[in-house]
Amino acid sequence: MASTSSAWRTPSDIVSVFHASFHPTQGYIVSWSQKVPDASLSLDGIEFTALPSGLHALDNDVIYFSRDGYRGVSVFTRRPSDEQGARGFRLESLGIFVANAARSFPWRHLPALKEIARVVSERGEGWDWAPLQRWWETRRLRPDVGLNNEQLTWEDELTRYPASHPALHLPHLLRILGPSSLTLYKHVLARRRVLIYTQPPVEPACILAYIAADMCFGDRERQQAGTGHAYLAQPPSVLGLITLNDLDRLQSETWVGSGWIACTTDAIFKEKPNLYDLLIDMSTANWATQSRPTLYSSRYNPAAVGTKKATHRLSPVRFTWSDVRLWNSLDKVLHTEAPPDATADEPPIVEHIHAPPSSTPSMGSTQGLSRTNSTAAASMATSWMDPWRVYEEACIVCAAVWLNGIRGAWAGAARVDAGGPQLDGEDEALIYGVNVRKVGQGIEGKRDKSKRPVSTSSTKSPARQPSPNPAPSAAGTLPPAPAPPEGSSLVAHDGRPKIQHQVHMTLLLLQVFHSHTAFLLDRLGEILQLDAQPVSTGQGIAYSGGDSIVLSVRDLMALELGPLSELDARFAQWLAEKTELAAGRKVVVRRSWRDLIAAVFGF
Repeated sequence: MASTSSAWRTPSDIVSVFHASFHPTQGYIVSWSQKVPDASLSLDGIEFTALPSGLHALDNDVIYFSRDGYRGVSVFTRRPSDEQGARGFRLESLGIFVANAARSFPWRHLPALKEIARVVSERGEGWDWAPLQRWWETRRLRPDVGLNNEQLTWEDELTRYPASHPALHLPHLLRILGPSSLTLYKHVLARRRVLIYTQPPVEPACILAYIAADMCFGDRERQQAGTGHAYLAQPPSVLGLITLNDLDRLQSETWVGSGWIACTTDAIFKEKPNLYDLLIDMSTANWATQSRPTLYSSRYNPAAVGTKKATHRLSPVRFTWSDVRLWNSLDKVLHTEAPPDATADEPPIVEHIHAPPSSTPSMGSTQGLSRTNSTAAASMATSWMDPWRVYEEACIVCAAVWLNGIRGAWAGAARVDAGGPQLDGEDEALIYGVNVRKVGQGIEGKRDKSKRPVSTSSTKSPARQPSPNPAPSAAGTLPPAPAPPEGSSLVAHDGRPKIQHQVHMTLLLLQVFHSHTAFLLDRLGEILQLDAQPVSTGQGIAYSGGDSIVLSVRDLMALELGPLSELDARFAQWLAEKTELAAGRKVVVRRSWRDLIAAVFGF
């Protein structure tokens, strides 16, 4: 880990700062702004992004966004005002853009941005910009200083910025989405267009957009070692919050073809399914009734071509049975218990997901969070469980039994019997090949290049030996994470770690995702690199006419996907078409009943 002096220094990478507000007669305006001369950044219309529709009902919120390749964040506040025409409140938002870099971190400035926004807001109606100007001069990007291009592991990054890093909310958002989070994972990994619709507050949706990209494309350990896949070198664009003014931008991002993730509060986007491939409706999530967000897939309707009907329609989509093994690995990590000496409080963003906007407590209010959780717990005890939740749990049980029963016929004798006894020690979901994550070696640990990459959930590992830092055990407890640097904000005044458990759990979850991503890409690479000679149906990849690739049922099974699932078939097609090995050729998945029987019985 880097030295403490460099790890906790104040970043100076802001290229622009602005203050947007709602004027009684002029509407949305940019009250004040500053920008470095060399930044190719336009602030036209930024006031609509920093003050999205619906925020007038909240006191505080945080908005993430991007523009012209720069990532930004703004802090929204609603304060009482006696100004004529203000209707009793003043709406304003203070935002920044940070320099364009491989890993730009606008959330590093979030604690200081909230404080300076409070100072500016308390100055009243006079708009005294002197404090903001002084803050801008200390944080602005200077040509003589440049950017700090230090390469960080996930462990370094999460322990440096524990107060505001979006990835620390990964465990809670996985609990909110449930197994359907793997549907999001597949769409992001296949570089599809993902839109998250939410009602205010918007911070949870913005955080989910960043987390979705990191789940699939955040394997930093392999990338730094030069062993990462070229497919993962450029992640999809995280657009952050978008409005109706960004329709042209969405079209431009679609033409790029690398996928994008965005969120919005404008419900009219739900009527435009041609703009995206997956819609996540966060407004249906309710902690009290245990209802989850609803996911919709945008499907092309060829019958509507030439008519006045919409060419695309939304269809509800849920997780597939092939997701159960991966979800069980994630769920085991989510159910680990915090050490008794750790105060593993979840970040304050939890309160925004649990409570409706009308009763959302102020950000950072622990009393409001306690009241929200108490009310939610009481409601859960007396309310009927969501029938979809019952269906979800039943599907997980049935899928696990079904997969364990026929897995031997699918994968051969080399696979591990998932229904057999499990040894104490390293969990198989946290292993990639023979590599076991050790604390201090990043997410993946050191990979043995002599071993062939195989599935993270079905690889037979060597005999397990006692380790001073064991992985999650049968008791469901996590090993102690490394101590943070002396003087860091991770250590409370009494010397106990505050969110050490949260950081360690996030690292384990990211490892599971990144290991499974590496398995999929490795196995797909093996399939696409097979001999280009035509082969019989059901025995691997086939080429048709030199301009298309046909994936068989056996190929889907090799990727541990369900041959009966249409979503899994489309995922394999999307992923294969986006890889460089496909060379721009069309990919077709053939999965007739004849192919399925031939693959299962070895014909």
